[in-house]
This record gives sequence, structure tokens and C-alpha cells, in this order.
Amino acid sequence: MQRLAGVRVPEPPEPRRALWCPDPGFHPAEPLAAVTARILRAPPGALPHCPVCPAGRGTVTWHGGTLVHRLCAGCGVGLAVREGPHDPRIAAARAEQWRLVRRRRA
Repeated sequence: MQRLAGVRVPEPPEPRRALWCPDPGFHPAEPLAAVTARILRAPPGALPHCPVCPAGRGTVTWHGGTLVHRLCAGCGVGLAVREGPHDPRIAAARAEQWRLVRRRRA
């Protein structure tokens, strides 16, 4: 791995927490800075409960076309992900959802 001057890489490298709400229509209502801080403080790997919401809100499953996500039922934060059966129709529908999100204007 090439290292650049001034770039610090911890040894061993720290695992990175994915900051991801895969369902474009389901995400936390709180400010991004508050949500991000709680997610980053969570331990690495699959989470047993949501670091953003109060405990006990449960989970929902969301299929993205290839990956199956376990989301917090309260805010949509991704808690775990696994490979699932590939469904081209679902994948196309999800891609269209994200395309529409990216085209929104404020």
C-alpha cells in the first residue's frame, strides 16, 4: 500500500462502519451529524440493535436486488447485510428509486 505524506493509517487498519440507509425512502429524521456520530461510535460488524434509535424498535428486512439488509424498523439505518438471491426486477426498481432521489431539486 502506497502511503502519502501526511496521511495516517492506523496499524492494524481500523474497520470502517458503513453509514448507509439503503432504502431511499426510509432514514433517520434527526440531523445527519447526530446520527453519524452515534453510528461511528457503534462497534464494528453486524449490530444487534440500532445505535441511533431507542432500543426495542425492532428490525425490518429490505431486499436491494442482490443484497438483503436488516434495517432498524424505527429509522432505516442498516444494521447488517448478507448476500441474497439476485432478482433483476427488484434491482432495477431500486436503481430507479435512487435515480429519482438524485434528480430531486431543493
